[in-house]
Amino acid sequence: QTLNFAAPAPFEVDVNSLGGDEMYLQGRFEPTLVMECARCLRPVEVPLDITLGTLMRYDPSVEHPYLDEADTGEDILVFGNPDLDLSSYLAESTLLAAPLTVLSWNFLFFDRPRLGWWLGLLLSVSVTLLIWRWLRIISPNQSGMAVLLLVCSLLALQFGWNVAELQRAAQQLHTDANHDPLTGLPNRRAFDDVCQNEVRPGTLAVLDIDHFKQVNDLYGHPAGDRVLRGVADVLLDLLPTEARVFRWGGEEFVLFIPNEQAGNVLPLLEKIRSELSGRSFVGGSHITLSGGLTEVASGELEYAFKKADQALLRAKASGRDQVMTAY
Repeated sequence: QTLNFAAPAPFEVDVNSLGGDEMYLQGRFEPTLVMECARCLRPVEVPLDITLGTLMRYDPSVEHPYLDEADTGEDILVFGNPDLDLSSYLAESTLLAAPLTVLSWNFLFFDRPRLGWWLGLLLSVSVTLLIWRWLRIISPNQSGMAVLLLVCSLLALQFGWNVAELQRAAQQLHTDANHDPLTGLPNRRAFDDVCQNEVRPGTLAVLDIDHFKQVNDLYGHPAGDRVLRGVADVLLDLLPTEARVFRWGGEEFVLFIPNEQAGNVLPLLEKIRSELSGRSFVGGSHITLSGGLTEVASGELEYAFKKADQALLRAKASGRDQVMTAY
């Protein structure tokens, strides 16, 4: 497996004297990697920018370079050969970026974890082989560093997988806690959260299936579940995309249509009511809806719900199968 570069990658090294025998070595590597994109099904260019830097001190008595601690607490490379080959040292610094890159791939493919894991593994093995071949040429005694790279990359890969799994589990718990498992709609808890955060004005409606208990009593609870799912499907099909639909509990649903006046929403609710009454459910039975709606001032969803609920009670007391507006 090879890594493809879009063009020759520039590499610059600057040495700045700090006075005395100390100096600062700084290098910059800016390759553009060509990789296959799993989402867009075509090669994409991925620019990288790697900056390396280290303090250095010249000491003629030193035979082999080593890392020491400077007065500032930073690491300093002490060497005695003015013709020191820094390739292996630069390779060691460059290798630090590989595990971090592998780790980031777990989060880049958060929604496709297995793909991210396999790509991270492929990247780990590929870079390890490239570094191993490079070190065999420039510094054979440092070739064991490739094994260290592979171990660090695999540890980073597993760590990233575990962290991503925890995040996915927490996200799933949040989704389960805020959604009705039967209809898939946001539930009462989710509506309470919206009440705390929604600041847009609009229209709120509370809908109730008429005589729903009779459906359960006559045809059983599985039939009642199919009716609830059918109502949820009709609401999602006929309401605008910006509308929020909640299953409040039992046979009640709550709708919030932002930035719409009650007069514009009422015909839409009548269309929904007519659609449901024309559908045939279990045993050829038909259902009807009663509803109450009211306009919502900015940040007053909770208060609007009480008004819409009172309008719903009036609609039921007046014979059901109708929608009433609260003012």
